[in-house]
Amino acid sequence: MKQSNTKGQIMLRLFLSLLGLSLLLFLIWMILRHFGLTDLTTEQIRAYIAERGAFAFLAFVLFSFLQVTFIPIPSTVTVLAGNLLFGPCLSFFGSLLGTWIGSSLAFFLGRRIGRPFVNWVIGDGDTVDKYLKKAHGREFVVFFFMFLLPAFPDDALCAVAGVTKLRWPQFLLIQAVCRPVSIAGTLFFMTGEIIPYDGWGIALLLGLGALSLLAFLFAYRRADRLQAFFDRLFPPRVS
Repeated sequence: MKQSNTKGQIMLRLFLSLLGLSLLLFLIWMILRHFGLTDLTTEQIRAYIAERGAFAFLAFVLFSFLQVTFIPIPSTVTVLAGNLLFGPCLSFFGSLLGTWIGSSLAFFLGRRIGRPFVNWVIGDGDTVDKYLKKAHGREFVVFFFMFLLPAFPDDALCAVAGVTKLRWPQFLLIQAVCRPVSIAGTLFFMTGEIIPYDGWGIALLLGLGALSLLAFLFAYRRADRLQAFFDRLFPPRVS
């Protein structure tokens, strides 16, 4: 019965998140339609945004920050939206800046508030327990690869990392290495401009996904050795 209730809560949270996102997108579309902006080309949209100056870019950085902490939207969505509006370079740096700040805040809140905040972010205490069990004793290695690979909810994991034995230097090192790689990978592989969403592009993306999974499994099996190495560099926090 408890498991059934948990699944129901997850589905309800997902439904409300999708409903909120749909209403937000519809509202944005209505505003754009009112000002006659729905029929513009990509270049015209970029020109219109550019006329707003630095405020438009700051709004994008703010949105990238919020999606890590308080808005349940995958980072891929904001990165691709930034690419459409500002191009790949500004999207990369804007996403990176907002994500770094948001990740640090989520880790801080997880550390200060603890499980109540983490359970709220994840939406399910049992799922949090599963992450903590997998990472126990090898936090740096497990979180490093979960942040690096696209198959995990890296934004929510920032809060989870806050209730582990990870120290700030370890967490910041993970963010410094993994976030740029993740954002650059999204811009390179998922815009459809470099790798098409048909034919050989689909095969390549599937192959890369399989290799990513194998890399995670390989690292997970040898996590104890890797963790011992990183513990010598950054001794874990003693609870």
